[in-house]
Amino acid sequence: MKIGFFGMSHLGLNYLAASATRGFEVVGYDKSETLIRDLNLGYKIFNEPNLFEKIKVNKKKILFTNKITNFRDCSIIFISSDVPTNTKGESDLSFIKKNIKDIERKFSNKNLIIMSQVYPGFTEGLKWKKNKLFY
Repeated sequence: MKIGFFGMSHLGLNYLAASATRGFEVVGYDKSETLIRDLNLGYKIFNEPNLFEKIKVNKKKILFTNKITNFRDCSIIFISSDVPTNTKGESDLSFIKKNIKDIERKFSNKNLIIMSQVYPGFTEGLKWKKNKLFY
């Protein structure tokens, strides 16, 4: 089984590395070409013990990309993007909603797991098949 992660946040990278360590092939997607380049070059973009060592050891199971079409063979796609928050602690979920729409256009038949911080009831407003949508 191949697993996709949309958003190479701290959370997304940790789950990606853990999944690869467990033997899964993984796709790490982010819109930022610079971030994807840095990950492919092996740069440590976060200070997290053992994270980048696990990525290096499992490199053959990992694809970092900014091409959403690489989710084609994934059975599960995780939304692992950070949620922008302002100085008052208010979240801007428009970014997450846009990410989900980007995936929905091409991959609405996939299982979708939202790991990003969203409010209770958020998934009820999505047009994803409810038996393939998890939070």
